[in-house]
Amino acid sequence: MNLLIYPIIIPIIGGIVVFAFRKIAKIFSILITLVTLIISIIIFSTGEIVLLESWLPYGIDFSLKSYPLSNVCILFATFIALLISIYSLKSEHNKISEYYSLILLNLGIVNGVFLSNNLVLFILFWEIAAIILYYSIRIGGENSYITATKSLFIIGFSDFCLLLGIIIVWNLAGTFDMSKIDISNKFFLLPFVLLCIGSIAKIGAIPFHSWIPDASKDAQVEIMAYLPASIDKLLGVYLLIRIFMDFFKLIEFDFNILLILMLIGALTIIVSLMIALVQNDLKKIIAYFNISSAGYLILGIATNTAMGIAGGMSYLISTVFWTSCLFLCSGSIEKQIGTTNIDDLGGLSKKMPITFFATLIAAISISGIPPFSGFFAKWIIYQNLIDIYKTNNSNLVILFLIIAMFGSALLLASSIKIIYSVFLGNIKDNLVNKNISDYHWTIWLPVSILSILSVIFGVFAYQIPLKLFIMPSLAANIPPLTPVFTGLWQPSIATFLIIIGLIIGIIIYLMQAVKNLRRTETYTYGEDPNIYKAGFPGSDFYLSITEASPFRSLYKKASKGIFDAHNIAISSIKFFSILISNFIDEYFQHLYEIIENITATISKLSSSLQGGLLSIYIFWSMVGFMVLLFILCR
Repeated sequence: MNLLIYPIIIPIIGGIVVFAFRKIAKIFSILITLVTLIISIIIFSTGEIVLLESWLPYGIDFSLKSYPLSNVCILFATFIALLISIYSLKSEHNKISEYYSLILLNLGIVNGVFLSNNLVLFILFWEIAAIILYYSIRIGGENSYITATKSLFIIGFSDFCLLLGIIIVWNLAGTFDMSKIDISNKFFLLPFVLLCIGSIAKIGAIPFHSWIPDASKDAQVEIMAYLPASIDKLLGVYLLIRIFMDFFKLIEFDFNILLILMLIGALTIIVSLMIALVQNDLKKIIAYFNISSAGYLILGIATNTAMGIAGGMSYLISTVFWTSCLFLCSGSIEKQIGTTNIDDLGGLSKKMPITFFATLIAAISISGIPPFSGFFAKWIIYQNLIDIYKTNNSNLVILFLIIAMFGSALLLASSIKIIYSVFLGNIKDNLVNKNISDYHWTIWLPVSILSILSVIFGVFAYQIPLKLFIMPSLAANIPPLTPVFTGLWQPSIATFLIIIGLIIGIIIYLMQAVKNLRRTETYTYGEDPNIYKAGFPGSDFYLSITEASPFRSLYKKASKGIFDAHNIAISSIKFFSILISNFIDEYFQHLYEIIENITATISKLSSSLQGGLLSIYIFWSMVGFMVLLFILCR
């Protein structure tokens, strides 16, 4: 059997077995994901493998192909699935067999998406993945049905656009074979837009984002770390890169088309992070971090340059690490405390040190602070935008660059809010005597691995992610990151200098502290020491922004869901339904009145002809006799 079958069929069979046998679900899930990971590594090391079997007429073949890009995607998807399975060992789920079954089924189906080389097979796997997403959210909390339906509505619309785009692509290219599609037709714009809708919706960009914050509250935290934070990002970016590098590689795009996509990315960054700034639930803040990552991914890839796509790929790998890490850390806190509301948390760094350091590293990385992986990924995206500006001289590109850099500042601000509110400050009175810890190795090991990888992929950015994963994934030759006015980033040297600087700073501080140690009251919150003792609630961070004009009205409208594309669509459907209903009612009412008038007229005429007089009846009898005589005479 061809090697490409195994990453698909093994998890699917494993998911069916797990569903049938609940008792072996946990261990068997880890075993299946581990075996799949080993096979994924073999495929990644082997290179290009092809499987082609006749299936249906009209060129619909069962065709699989391991591209360099797909090899990287299945490797990271399987790796995250393994970590999620380990993390879930000590988790309590009401529907344990369904949960593990969905994890494994999704892994097999997603690997099918990455390895498909036929558009029909691709969309088949893609749609099944959407259905699994629905059921994965559905097995969550009390309101999970509403959120799952909302996600299905949004993803369903984008998938319909994707399906329509695939049909048009087949019509233009004359084939379903993805390796042979190279559209150069002047009618490329419509299928390009439709395919892009499918990809950016999967990534989680605005306006297809609103189900993610809702799911963060209603879905299980492991599902959030696995699907929206990792798998959906991999799927969306994979498709978007294939759109630019394969399907439409012969098209010389009008720069305005690329600007529109870049605008979507920039808006996703600024809007999601402005909302994250004022959230008071840890999981919701992380959900908006996840949405902002979609903006950076699109902003890099939409430039359609080798450097931009490399930046997008680098940011994708980093996002998979830090967003999954943050969601799993929030899950660890929720398992211990029972809530993720930051007003009910605080001072957990001493009780949960591993979770604290993992969250700190992930938050620093996502904020783009060197030498972590997030900084390197954003560095490439920033450099690419500067190069694009020099080539096209568009002020909008500089605006997008400023928004992206400001987004990093907002990420840092929100990360400070998380670290202070959850781990620093005064511990809550109700938590002082509570038995709180990092719990179990199955909980802290996955988050530790993810946080360590965020460091390694930043410090050794050129040696590991760029050389091993990113450059082999892209068909185009990636030019060296030549200095612009920003200079060239050397993470290894920078890390060494940062460590030396920290050591020198600590030595100087200790030397000064021994000689000139002086204690004094803190004035962090003003000159009233009682305010300091009471602590500063994390929910008050940046609260003044919501009261400032013009943000006041925008935040109020956003809290009511006025800008939610799902709510807008539902309201529009209701409006047009009422409009059509009223039109139909009026039409039939008018038709009824016409029929009623005609009936009344006929009835009146008939009544006048039947007055009850003998002469009238004799008259009609004679008329009938004459008609009958006329017919018989013929």
